Parts: sequence; C-alpha cells; structure tokens
Amino acid sequence: MEKVHILPTTKTPEILLNPTGLIKIKGRMIDESRSGVPEQLTRWIDDYILNTADSTEVVIALEFLNSFNTLILTSILKK
Repeated sequence: MEKVHILPTTKTPEILLNPTGLIKIKGRMIDESRSGVPEQLTRWIDDYILNTADSTEVVIALEFLNSFNTLILTSILKK
C-alpha cells in the first residue's frame, strides 16, 4: 500500500493517506462530481482496513462542506 497525497483545489480538499496510520482531509469540500477523488479515497481506505497500522489518526479540518460531500464523508467515517 502506498502513500497518497492529493493537492487541494478551490473545490476539493487536500487529502493525505499514509499507511503508517494518518488520514488527513483538509480544506474545502464543495465539488459535486460523482467520480475521482472520493473513489480513490474509498478504495484506499478499503485496502487500509485489511492491513491497518497499530494506531490510526484521522484529521478532518474542513472550512466548508456541502450536503453531498457530507454523505461521502459520513460513509468514509463509518468504515
């Protein structure tokens, strides 16, 4: 499993997924496209669940989150 670092845009957050146990989502989450980053994020988390680090730290620092992305974030957190 590899580290994933996705840089932010004006509509999407910075996402850092590190197999050492750090999951960080920071910025604005207002993009309403139904593909791309959320798919990559959920795929990585599904793989991470199979081989987790000893401890996992989840950092969420969002300045804005719309209702569509609230559903995405909630489904990710449930995993």
